[in-house]
Amino acid sequence: MRFIPLMLSLSLAAVSGCALITAPDTSGESAAPRLAMYVMNGLSKTIDEVDLATMKVKPSVLSTGLYPNQLLTLGKLTYLVNSGDHNVVKLDLRARKTLDTFNLTNGSNPMTLQIIEGNKALVVNYVSADVAFVDLGTKTVEATLKLDKGQPGGGVAIANGKAYVAAVEATYGPAPDYVTTYSFSGIHVIDLATRKVAKTITFDAVDANPLNVSASPDGQIVVGIKDGLAFIDPATDAVAATLSFGAQIGSVQYVSATKAFGSFYGGLVSFDPSKRAVLRGSEQAIAVDGAGAFKIFRNAAYVTNFGKDTVTVVDLATEAASGSPIPVGDGPQDLTFVTAD
Repeated sequence: MRFIPLMLSLSLAAVSGCALITAPDTSGESAAPRLAMYVMNGLSKTIDEVDLATMKVKPSVLSTGLYPNQLLTLGKLTYLVNSGDHNVVKLDLRARKTLDTFNLTNGSNPMTLQIIEGNKALVVNYVSADVAFVDLGTKTVEATLKLDKGQPGGGVAIANGKAYVAAVEATYGPAPDYVTTYSFSGIHVIDLATRKVAKTITFDAVDANPLNVSASPDGQIVVGIKDGLAFIDPATDAVAATLSFGAQIGSVQYVSATKAFGSFYGGLVSFDPSKRAVLRGSEQAIAVDGAGAFKIFRNAAYVTNFGKDTVTVVDLATEAASGSPIPVGDGPQDLTFVTAD
């Protein structure tokens, strides 16, 4: 299967859809395993269940909507964000059931959801270039904030009563090269009390292409950019430092206050967020099969490969891939973990 670049998948998300989420008939099937990974496959519009004790895959335990983008698990509930259907779906993955659907504005094309507090959440909308403040309990949009620059797409970090949202303004050329021309790369800092943009941080490099934003254990805001990572001090909301890895860093996952991993195509790097120091650079990266969604669960890293339909497992004790990549459905884009506890 051909690899589809990220920005092509984002442009595909602009297509409106109205498909309903349906659950296949699982009557008579075995119960969910005690430790399970659930993989969201964007092209096949399915969710696979992987028993983490045996690494056996039960395919298509649930169906997604059109252009699914995120799985976010909170306790026993998981939220599925469907860009093409402009909705957020509440799931019970262990029961393999769809519980509820929250429809957003048609044409908004939600990409990611981040919990603020309780049922309050922030939804990042790519095509409408705004963020929506929503109540997941009452299924209402309380406010919408239009961003004056760029289109948001990646994950959101919450710190000190503020949300940090990455945005890019660019044009994308045709196949097969999909040449990108950037006119803005930055971070919008949103005051959650006033629900207004308090500041926009503009990167010096117009093609910095900020991706996922995360908060480190000591409260720094860490952003994946084209050459590595940028660290934003939430006290000043300014870029305080950068780390160069010679590659576009996507997702970042934290093991402790002094160790974190970042993903790029073909590997995982590591760094000390407290010292803003490289531990393992791209030349010494842990080799993985491609790079897509990246999560850490119980001292192992899991990395999807959209083009090869696999998930690579990395043992973080040995910092090496463990076994062969797990075959999953068509176009894995995100994954999450659910336990019986």
